[in-house]
Amino acid sequence: MDMWAAYAKLVREYAPQAQILFDRFHIVKHLQEAVDELRASEMRRLSGEQKTTFKKTRWLLLKNPWNLTNDQKERLSTLVRWNTPIVVLII
Repeated sequence: MDMWAAYAKLVREYAPQAQILFDRFHIVKHLQEAVDELRASEMRRLSGEQKTTFKKTRWLLLKNPWNLTNDQKERLSTLVRWNTPIVVLII
């Protein structure tokens, strides 16, 4: 179902035995928003050289690992070594 609280409330009220499952679209949407917020806060925190490495990593962080090129794998490895909060969110 949609993640709107009113829907979940109605289901709990009228079908308390039902298991609530949220649709993939909304889950992915919330994950992408969280990634964007963390990327923005990290960009403000980083120094000049680190910002250059961190730039244009949005799709790198959201891409399926098996579809990463060697260059993208290396960039992702750099982010992991920095141990930034965004890595914790993705993992």
